[in-house]
Amino acid sequence: MPAPGFVAVLMGGGADTCPAGFATSTYLESPVPAADACGCGDCQMAGTTCTTGMLTSGFDNAGTALCNQAGSTIDANGGNCSNTNLSVSAHARIDPPLAVPGTCTASSKAAPEKVASTPRKICTLAAGDCTDPLCSARAPLRACMMKEGDVECPPEAPDKHLIANDFDVACGACTCTASATCGGSFAFYADNGCSGAAGLTLQAGVCAAATNTSYSSYKWTGTVATQKCTDLTPPTASVTLKTPKTVCCPP
Repeated sequence: MPAPGFVAVLMGGGADTCPAGFATSTYLESPVPAADACGCGDCQMAGTTCTTGMLTSGFDNAGTALCNQAGSTIDANGGNCSNTNLSVSAHARIDPPLAVPGTCTASSKAAPEKVASTPRKICTLAAGDCTDPLCSARAPLRACMMKEGDVECPPEAPDKHLIANDFDVACGACTCTASATCGGSFAFYADNGCSGAAGLTLQAGVCAAATNTSYSSYKWTGTVATQKCTDLTPPTASVTLKTPKTVCCPP
């Protein structure tokens, strides 16, 4: 007789056949995910900053626009107006600051077909008792006992098998590396507080004709030129049985 709470069953492999008079149920045991059981969707990037750090500059007073002389280093000031006297030569160039990359996120997706498991055949007597056909089971079928849930096996049947009809595959977050570059424009103002129209506006990284003029304030307007996610790394899959049953067999 099976231990209290257990039902007597015959257990075999997925290809085995139950004897006459037994109900047949198919289960799986020991699901193991492959390395690629979790994948990643498209990566989305947000939060890149191009308004902090220092702006380098170049200038020249030659007839052609080279901007091959190092100019002042200017604080981007978070994109806010700065009251600072700046003198501009015949040609000037303002370089954008280094980007502060935002964060990359990518949804993960499970691939259940990448999970391997051991098929099991369970043969159950309608009466549920250990009658002669059950106790005289012939190989490869084994006379065992079964109970709902993940439970301990009794001492007389210590060989435990956890089986279920299906499994869940859980995937954590995908990880990736963010990179970005900045562009933008630099505006010079005659008055403090960046009031009125800008007297001169330079596009980032472009050597352009200026006016040999002094200005009292400036404002940097940063834009994200490029941003991308690289080195997308899928998470490791975690597999759990759905509504497991415990099968306990004699040694």
